[in-house]
Amino acid sequence: PAASGGWRALVRWVEDRRHGPLAAELRRRLAAIDRPVVAPKDIGPLPVWRLASRLRDAAGGLPRRAGRVIGLSIAVSVSAWAATAPLVAWHFHQIQWAGPLNTLALSLPVTLMIDAGFAAILLGAISPEAALPLKGALFVLQEAILRIAEALPRGYPWIMSVSRPSWAGLVGWYAVLACAAWRFRRMAQPLSREHRFEALKAPEKTGLRAKPVAVMLVCAAAGAIGGSWAAWGRDKDAVLTMTALSVGRGLAVVIELPDGGTLLYDAGSDARYDVGSSVIAPFLRSRGVQQVDGVYVSHANLDHFSGLPGLIEALPTGPVLLTPYFLHGAPTGSPARRLIDVLCAAGHPVEVADLKSATVTERGGVRIERVWPPPDLPSHVEANETSLVLRLTYAGKSMLLTGDIEDEAQQALMSRGELDADVLVLPHHGSPRASTDRFVEHVRPSIVVQSAREGAGAVLERFTRSGRIRAYNTGDDGAVTVRLSESVVEVSAWQSKGR
Repeated sequence: PAASGGWRALVRWVEDRRHGPLAAELRRRLAAIDRPVVAPKDIGPLPVWRLASRLRDAAGGLPRRAGRVIGLSIAVSVSAWAATAPLVAWHFHQIQWAGPLNTLALSLPVTLMIDAGFAAILLGAISPEAALPLKGALFVLQEAILRIAEALPRGYPWIMSVSRPSWAGLVGWYAVLACAAWRFRRMAQPLSREHRFEALKAPEKTGLRAKPVAVMLVCAAAGAIGGSWAAWGRDKDAVLTMTALSVGRGLAVVIELPDGGTLLYDAGSDARYDVGSSVIAPFLRSRGVQQVDGVYVSHANLDHFSGLPGLIEALPTGPVLLTPYFLHGAPTGSPARRLIDVLCAAGHPVEVADLKSATVTERGGVRIERVWPPPDLPSHVEANETSLVLRLTYAGKSMLLTGDIEDEAQQALMSRGELDADVLVLPHHGSPRASTDRFVEHVRPSIVVQSAREGAGAVLERFTRSGRIRAYNTGDDGAVTVRLSESVVEVSAWQSKGR
């Protein structure tokens, strides 16, 4: 009733204006005109020809104007990409070369969908039934955007993995962009409606000024030299680096060799997310690693290899080394068998260690010794006891990677004699057991690393009471990095200083 009353009031207001003095004066003046402003007999062939000529020129200019609109859109997209690409590379270690093209392809349907959405909201407030056609159009546009997004270029080579850029490179890049923006600043000024398409015309015909060009070249050269110097400094470090990543209850150890090579010891977790693509690969990219030269998988437990498929998809990865016991512990339908099937289906190289051959290899200046398992373990032995144990020695210092070995394997290793190591990654995620305490005393490390969940590091206090051992838990301390060189053994943690 209130709405209908409002409409009646509006109609009365219009009727009053129709009979008012202003309307009467307008009718009087129109009646005084005794003929049309332009009579048919006044239209000759010349005006018609001019009209046709203007229509032809307008039609001929449409492709040119459309090209300018598309070019301007590409220029805006490329500018946005150039401004954000270094930041994306810094945080996510990736660059998408096809970003500007993807933006151009999606700009029209996204704009239409936004406009239709606002129209549906406004019209729905008046009449929900009248907004139904717009809602249907929104659904169609949404499906079109999804189809376009699925068809757009993605993956390699459109998305490339890159190392984190240096500060000098970032400064040089943005200095070049600033000089370019200053040089072409006229193109960014607001234009009138009739001249807005002239923005794509060439800049001033007087040529580029010398100062901006010189500054751009100097900044680019400084960025390139700074980035090369940083990379050269990293490559020249004669250091063996081991990083135990924080993956919850699992194990992923990155080994960076002095010659620049990279190995991986295990790549798994019991977490529900893919640690290969979300933890290991981003860490490797942040270190400037573009490929993994090889992966050692200790044994057939899922929390030691669950991230391997994701890592192989994210980064070029060398052969995966398994032990014969891994194959024996991979019955049909098991996670270990599924891993083997995935690797074989992808054509990825898999190597099975010959436990009867030499136990020592040299790689990148590092001595890699396989100390466990032996070739004659009984068939009923548990998977943990078959873990591949490696001792890496460099510059007179060593680290011991133990997988999930338990009582039997630890006792067997201690019975062999000396097994000293400066760094020990605790067996079976540091699970408290008497044999592990004796094993740590036998190895005599100065640093122990536990790869476990947050809060599990409380068990490390039993190792630190003497004051001789520094202990770290990846769940509490974050990723733990140890660097072995001729002079020192350095250790650092992402979140704390250990115990």
